Amino acid sequence: MRIVTTMLDKNSFSFNRMWSIINYELRGDLRRKKVLFVISFVFVVIVLVGVFFRVFFPKGSIVGSEYLWSEMVLVLTNGFISGIFPMILGGIISVDSIAWEIDKGTIIPLLSQPVKKSEIYFGKITEKLLLVSAISMLLVILSIFIAIMLVGGQKHLIWAIPTALCLMLEIMVFVSFTFMMGALIKQSGFMMLILTGIYFSILIGSVFVMLKQGFHLWMTLIPLEGINNLLVSLQHFFLDPNGKMFVNYNLGPGMSGGAWFPASELLLYSFIGASISAFVFTIIGYILFLRLEIRG
Repeated sequence: MRIVTTMLDKNSFSFNRMWSIINYELRGDLRRKKVLFVISFVFVVIVLVGVFFRVFFPKGSIVGSEYLWSEMVLVLTNGFISGIFPMILGGIISVDSIAWEIDKGTIIPLLSQPVKKSEIYFGKITEKLLLVSAISMLLVILSIFIAIMLVGGQKHLIWAIPTALCLMLEIMVFVSFTFMMGALIKQSGFMMLILTGIYFSILIGSVFVMLKQGFHLWMTLIPLEGINNLLVSLQHFFLDPNGKMFVNYNLGPGMSGGAWFPASELLLYSFIGASISAFVFTIIGYILFLRLEIRG
């Protein structure tokens, strides 16, 4: 294993060396066929969503069919169960970047190269950001294409890029969280199980809090929870910038509630909450990575 580096002092941060890590990470993803697997996974999932709409909602019966492409994205990202799609995608993309390399010992040769841990960590997470951005745009494009095939012309396509950006942010929250947990537990075998357990624990816990105190905008700042309203508030905003949307939460009969909020405010809070989560997870993961002591 060889990382192409510059002659700069290793004690100084080098974007050239970080770019070498990005290339290293991308080659690893290609070698493990991760990119092909993720693209295939996204393609299959969005096709299944299209089949769902085609079977259960015959052509002409879909309310708001002119923005069906957005509804297809929401099916994958909004709700208690369907919202795990970004978690699964983020976990698959990043589970072997830190935890797997530590677990298998492949990070030892990388650490022996003339690169800093900061360059390794941020190079790896930057490659994931680029990969997630491309996958998010691909998913939105596929949604538009399938929606056109199902119901004809689509509107509000100017919001395709903001939709892809919000989807990218949702997935990156889980990518950064997986990086953080990988540096903490250093084991890849149970990473997806741990990620799923923490995600649902936070969701269930936040719903119990909402049942007692009601829903407040600050609750969108709760890590891993607030992202559930990001894309749905974006859709409400581009359909009616001055409108309100109803936020509901439930754990079953007799355990539900909700409240109305301006879509613009909910979108802003959700975006800030998701951004803070991704940033905090990234920084904590970086600190944990710096403290790693790996013996070869």
